[in-house]
Amino acid sequence: MKLAHLADLHLGFRAYDRSTAQGVNQREADVSLALRRAVDDVIEQRPDVIVLAGDICHSVRPPNGATLHLFQQLQRLRSALPSAPIVMIAGDHDTPRTSAETFLLPLYKALSIDVACLEPLAVPVPAFGAQVTAVPRAAVTRIPAPIAGALNVLVTHGDVPGYGDPHPQWKIDPAVLEDPRWEYIALGHYHVTAKVGPRAWYSGSIDYTSTDPWSECRRQAEQGIAGKGYLLVDLPNGEPVFRPIDPPRRYADLGTIDATGLGAIEIDAAIAERLCEVELAGAVLRLVVREIARDARHHLNHAQLRAWRHKALHFQLQLERPDEETSPAARAVRMQKLDDIVTEFLGGRTLPPGLDRGRFVELGQQYLSEAEVAP
Repeated sequence: MKLAHLADLHLGFRAYDRSTAQGVNQREADVSLALRRAVDDVIEQRPDVIVLAGDICHSVRPPNGATLHLFQQLQRLRSALPSAPIVMIAGDHDTPRTSAETFLLPLYKALSIDVACLEPLAVPVPAFGAQVTAVPRAAVTRIPAPIAGALNVLVTHGDVPGYGDPHPQWKIDPAVLEDPRWEYIALGHYHVTAKVGPRAWYSGSIDYTSTDPWSECRRQAEQGIAGKGYLLVDLPNGEPVFRPIDPPRRYADLGTIDATGLGAIEIDAAIAERLCEVELAGAVLRLVVREIARDARHHLNHAQLRAWRHKALHFQLQLERPDEETSPAARAVRMQKLDDIVTEFLGGRTLPPGLDRGRFVELGQQYLSEAEVAP
């Protein structure tokens, strides 16, 4: 039985305040394109079962375009693979947090898709003597036992220690991950492909939709993973194969520049050298500059930085000052400089005849001091 395992689609994700010619947020359009490319490949691979392991949408009420796009792509799967069960569960992003909201995912049952939102759902696959147990995020602590004598597949969305920051309420019981009766455990929530048990895998997300895409880039590089995609596995004995998706958007972490002792001109040159290593147009980039002195930061070529930012979809230049500039002692020095500025300013003002300048400056310093200690 060939199984396709996708998760963390995050349709409707938006970022960076850039729009397409049609007025759609550019990153929202990218994520929709990533799903279409994933569906293209799934159809080509012709799996017997397709599972979608949660966080299908980025919010409980995604934009209308994302809702329609999901319907279109699921309809493509259903039309191309009419006999393949499609099983979809709700992740934390799909789950309402108030009684005023409702689940969106049940709408897709109209396409003969099995959907689990609050309670575990058993989906038999008689042709292979198999059962898919679908456990949404809301029921991750209530995972049923496997069925005796069946080829058992578990699909759930939850936290595994060591992969993100596990929340006790959504933590998957380690005994479940080790249970040999599960032929395959398809997980969602963690955005990088990872094996977390003998037969338990996170497929990862299909695009960069988390709050920290740079750690994902780093982990993927460390593990030799070619970007984003999904998993395809032949059961019962096969090992999952990662199927990469042609990325809609280039993400690149350009590393760190140590600016200790460097002036603004030297730092400008170092930034330009890093940017020469990548294709800037339309990319999402990050570059960290450490130990950059306050004066050097002020005198950087900000016009050039703005031009680079305009060319990229997003260029995150992270400027980190030396520790000594952020210490209480440094703040005290900067406040003393403010005193000097006030004294110089008041000392140069034109005053009415008869007004004592010394007293005038003294009052200015007094008011400044009172402002410093005011609640």
